[in-house]
Formats: sequence, C-alpha cells, structure tokens
Amino acid sequence: MKVSKQLTSMKLGQIKDIVFSSGVARVTREIEKVEQNVFYVHDFSSGWLTAELNLNDAIKFCKGEIKPLELLWE
Repeated sequence: MKVSKQLTSMKLGQIKDIVFSSGVARVTREIEKVEQNVFYVHDFSSGWLTAELNLNDAIKFCKGEIKPLELLWE
C-alpha cells in the first residue's frame, strides 16, 4: 500500500511505527495523525521529541526524502 494511502486512512489519534534501516542500523519513530492534514512524528532516541508535519511532508519523511535533521523538533 502506498505511503499516502496509509497515512490518509489512519484514524485521528492513531499511531504507527516508521522503521528506517540502513542495512546495519535500524531506527524506529512513530507517526501520529492529529488532524486530517496534521501529523506528529515522535522520536525517542534522546528523550521524547516531536515534530509537526503536514500530509505532504509526512509522506516525504516516511519515504526518506526529508531527513530527521531537517525537522523542527520540540
């Protein structure tokens, strides 16, 4: 299933894992749908950080087109 379909079919408040793998290391983050076009990405690698993304940026992030360092983490 395409990333865009997976994200748009999520229910409000639903959280899914995003797993990135470089072949050696594996990183898991969570994506949460908070509004129709608003998603939070949660990162637990150094505390609990959250970044807010719109649908288009959430799709790009899940595909690896937007790197974690490019997000505004809070």
